[in-house]
Amino acid sequence: MTARPNQPAAAAATASGDPAERDERVSDVIKSFEVVHAELPDDLQRRVMDIVVNAYERIVYRPTRKPWRKEDFKLLEREVERTSLRSLAEAIKKDLDRDKEFEGLWHVAIGRSFSLFVTHERGKFIELKFNDATVVCWQHGA
Repeated sequence: MTARPNQPAAAAATASGDPAERDERVSDVIKSFEVVHAELPDDLQRRVMDIVVNAYERIVYRPTRKPWRKEDFKLLEREVERTSLRSLAEAIKKDLDRDKEFEGLWHVAIGRSFSLFVTHERGKFIELKFNDATVVCWQHGA
């Protein structure tokens, strides 16, 4: 399967929960999605995007929702994200492992500047970019 950049509508269409309850900043994340490389069917790609968005909203956006002035949001979000990358990766991994559509155990790496070489099962790899961050999810050894 080839990568298809910028598939934000797919992530928006599968977003779980009531859109009215979602943080308004989530739409910016969804718009910025780019599939760099994927060896997953389209429906599973959309599901991974949804899992990433939900984890990002839980870990980065909810703690920064109201306590700061609007002009300070970007700075605060960047700091929370920087200190929460491990929590983000763990949340995405848990959601992938728990989701019945994804069989077996998954591995997740997330960051702004890194390189990665992994061995993965055929059809079990996706690399996404959003908000200048990269998320890599893969399965190796069932």
